Amino acid sequence: TTGTNRFSYQLPTANSQIQHEYMELSVSPNAHSLGVVAPEFISSTLDWWPLGTEGWGNASVINADLSHPNLVSAAKGLSPFFLRIGGSQADEIIYSIPQRNEGNASSTDDLKKCKEEPQKCLTSDPWDEVLDFASRSGARIVFTIAYVRHTRDSEGKNDQKDWDSSNAKEFIEYTANSIHAKLGTIFGFELGNELRHKGKITNV
Repeated sequence: TTGTNRFSYQLPTANSQIQHEYMELSVSPNAHSLGVVAPEFISSTLDWWPLGTEGWGNASVINADLSHPNLVSAAKGLSPFFLRIGGSQADEIIYSIPQRNEGNASSTDDLKKCKEEPQKCLTSDPWDEVLDFASRSGARIVFTIAYVRHTRDSEGKNDQKDWDSSNAKEFIEYTANSIHAKLGTIFGFELGNELRHKGKITNV
């Protein structure tokens, strides 16, 4: 709107006190916008940290109670918004979904790791719950696809071989065939989490 508006904001001081400042913003009737902020600008993230670590409690993708009415109601207050499923542990996740090929050696190895580390294994049930939560709350999902785990050699060293995309391909195909994808719940995917950070991955 045109006219003059007064805004207040807070600044921390050297002694950790809060200092209130004010500014005035005048908008001319002839003003035009230089850019437009997307309606989903205020968004949220679900991480993968297991119970009892990093202070996340039960707020990870695996442990969160996404059917809780209070959570759904609060999320609706952000709508429309992007729900990013990612974070530091995203590169360690295995996707174990119904069409996994049990006869494939790498798939069998992944399924074994899922049993050993269930906190790092996304099965179809919790993923369907995430999709349903996003649909009911008005969110659009941005999902981080695991990269680092699938570039390791037999000794566990990162970035030693070309990325094995087979697990990601199965997961994306499963997601694309869901009713939620057809409704536009999925906004997009990102490959890996901060891959160039601290030299974690160089061969991208």
